[in-house]
Formats: sequence, structure tokens, C-alpha cells
Amino acid sequence: MKTKEPFAPSKFGDPIARQTKWSTIKYGGTHFRTHSIIQSAPYKVEFKASFKAKFLYTFFSLIGFTVMIIFLFYSFENKKFNPEFILHIIISPVLLLVGICVFYFGTRPIIFDKMSGYFWKGNQNPKEIIDKSTIKHYCKISDIHSLQIISEYCSSGKSSFYSYELNLVLNDAKRLNVIDHGNLKKLREDSKILSQFLGIPIWDGV
Repeated sequence: MKTKEPFAPSKFGDPIARQTKWSTIKYGGTHFRTHSIIQSAPYKVEFKASFKAKFLYTFFSLIGFTVMIIFLFYSFENKKFNPEFILHIIISPVLLLVGICVFYFGTRPIIFDKMSGYFWKGNQNPKEIIDKSTIKHYCKISDIHSLQIISEYCSSGKSSFYSYELNLVLNDAKRLNVIDHGNLKKLREDSKILSQFLGIPIWDGV
């Protein structure tokens, strides 16, 4: 996997920028836009999965389901249960399960809520959870210091592209990933909206 040459974070004039890592958080990515930002309330901003992302996730899930049904029907119709068909019948549910997981994690809510004071991914508002060690991908909005944009060069066979991460940099220089997709222009536009909403700077490392 190929990445761009590192740059000097000192250009942002912030000591936390020098403490922050500038490598990717999530390896791999997509060549298209997976999410877009919306302001669902004066106090809330969300990232929603794009139509294209939902379509592809659903299509992937349906492949496993369709293959499973076809082989089951063919086996019962011809009364054949040879090892090849049994293998396909076993693999198909696995593909279906993977597709469901991809859809679930790819479309889960990504929320910045000033009323509760938290950022989180998923259906559980951290404010409503007593034992926060049971959840991941959350932080207090007051702990967010800046937004970080970095790129990753992805290559698979004959296909290669850049995918771009939008990350949160916290006051202690730790990071949390928000989204990761291949449309830099739209990611920058969404980052500007989020930056204005949170009142924090954008560190663009691309």
C-alpha cells in the first residue's frame, strides 16, 4: 500500500498538531462518496450514508441470499447433495452475514449532538449509558480540538485510488475517525460545515 509523503504539521501553528499522528486510522477505503452531512436540528449534525452506498451494501447482501436460494432449490429439485453443493450452501449464508454486517456498520448513525454534549457512532447516545466502557466511537464534544483530513493510496489489482479520512483530533492529541471515502471535494465541503458547527479548525493534510 502506498501513502503520500508526510508533511510538517507545524504549519498549523498548534502544538497539538505536532503531537497528533498523521497516518491513517482506517486502512482501505472507497473510491466514491459514502456519506453526506445534514443538520437535522439547530443543535445536531449527522452524517448519513449516501444512496449509492446503501445500494451497494444491499446488493452485496442480496448476492449471498440469492446464491443460497438458487443452490438450495437446485439441490432439492434434483435431489443432489454432493460436496460441491453443500459447500456453496455453507458459504452463501456467510456471504449474506458479511453483507448484513457491511450494511449495518456502513449505515449506522454518525451524530454530533450539542444538547447531549457528545459525538458518537451507532444508535446509543453515550449520555444515556451509565457504563460507557461498553461502547466505542464516542467522545465529548468539548474534548474535540480540531478536524483532520488525511489521504490514503489504495491499490487492489488493476484498480487504484485515493481515499480520504475525516478524523477528530481530541485535546490530548488522540483521534477518532468520522468518515472515510473517495470524494475529496465533498469531504472538504462537509468538513467546513462541521467545523463551523463545532467552532473548531480544520487541519487539511492532503
